[in-house]
Amino acid sequence: MLFQQFVDKFKEDNFLPGFPRSFKYTFLLYVGVTFAGSLVWTVLCIAYQLYWVAVFPSTYLLLTLANMCYLYTTRNFRVVRFIQVFAGMVLPFVYQWVLGGFTATGAVMLWSLLALFSLLSYTQIQHATYWIILFVALLVISAIIDHHVMVNIPPILSDEGTQKFFFTLNIGSIGILSFFVIRTYVIININRRRENKLLSTQKDELVNKNQEIRQKNEEILTINEQIKTQQEELHHLNQFKDKLLSIISHDLKSPLNTLQGTLSLFEADALTPDELQKLTIELRSKMQATRYLMENILQWAMMQMEKVAFNPCPVDLCALVTDTLNVLDITQNKSIQLQNNIHQGTTIFADQQMVALVIRNLTANAIKFTHKNGQVQVFAQPHNHSHLEIAVQDNGLGIPDHVKPYIFDSNHTYSTEGTAHEKGTGLGLLLCKEFIEKNRGKIWVESTQGVGTTFKFTLPQKSL
Repeated sequence: MLFQQFVDKFKEDNFLPGFPRSFKYTFLLYVGVTFAGSLVWTVLCIAYQLYWVAVFPSTYLLLTLANMCYLYTTRNFRVVRFIQVFAGMVLPFVYQWVLGGFTATGAVMLWSLLALFSLLSYTQIQHATYWIILFVALLVISAIIDHHVMVNIPPILSDEGTQKFFFTLNIGSIGILSFFVIRTYVIININRRRENKLLSTQKDELVNKNQEIRQKNEEILTINEQIKTQQEELHHLNQFKDKLLSIISHDLKSPLNTLQGTLSLFEADALTPDELQKLTIELRSKMQATRYLMENILQWAMMQMEKVAFNPCPVDLCALVTDTLNVLDITQNKSIQLQNNIHQGTTIFADQQMVALVIRNLTANAIKFTHKNGQVQVFAQPHNHSHLEIAVQDNGLGIPDHVKPYIFDSNHTYSTEGTAHEKGTGLGLLLCKEFIEKNRGKIWVESTQGVGTTFKFTLPQKSL
């Protein structure tokens, strides 16, 4: 019962986990065979009344039992293996010597070969050299002392027939056991190689699977990023659609209603010449603002669809600002002074149409929030070794501090009425930001309520 428990314990994977299962099974088989052999020797010795000789195999039996108990409790396989192999190799030689030598005992010392062959199955092959040296040393010692121990041959072994019987029995037993031990060793190694090859194949397959999974994960991450980008673009387009519809439904509807009302009054001949002139001036101003709005909407739509042509080239900034201010001065009716303070010959490297739209939008915005007889000025000065800083300054209403962070934010478009109740959409500033950034510049605002506002932006002076 105890032996069965010990065998069952050996079968558990967590028992001696540092050693392969084949090591444990081969060692257990070796211990069982040598234990059985020693038990037979002990019984034979007692049967032939060789009591003092029986001490040696019985000592091996006790040593084996103690060793296995030690292994069961401490799991120190290396120490137990060393003791068992050493005792299994030395015992046959000692047993032969006390029985009268090689001839009398039928080559009992050949049982040491069992230990020698067995250890190849459950120990590292490089350590077998020391055991072979020990076996050869015992052979030499046995050859030297053989003629000295022959005088102690027990009477039962003096008969030549008995000696031949024991010799044949030992040679046959050792040969058969050695054959099976070697065969077991070969099979174990073949299975071990097969298992290693299978493990190597499985490892390669696992590496390939992991690589495939990694690639799939990367593809999924890429797809997720694309989906996220598309969602952001879709959200942005939805915002643009909503804003565009709001602009069309409100800001374009008002001047058309004014035009329709004016035409109806004119058709009914209900206007005096002074009223007609006043309405004409107002209508011209609104239609000009509507034209600018339509142009901004068109540019914004083309920008969203990435169909805006970008043609940077050297631009005479002074001439560009002068032309833009002249057009705005004709259409504005607040008597606001528009002043170009940029020196002649000042050039930038940018898209001329985009810069013109930015100057026009910022100046029109300044006019919108400046009182009658106010002033709007345009400046330019070096920003760094590669960029020029351009500023559009007014002395109008100014911008509240809590509004400044949302001036160029497409998600928080800010718009309010001007000093003459002009309406706006906030679209112009967003368009300015995109055009300036497309030309490798940046834009920002500085403003104080009641003092005025300055929009500043940078543009490269030469090709970058």
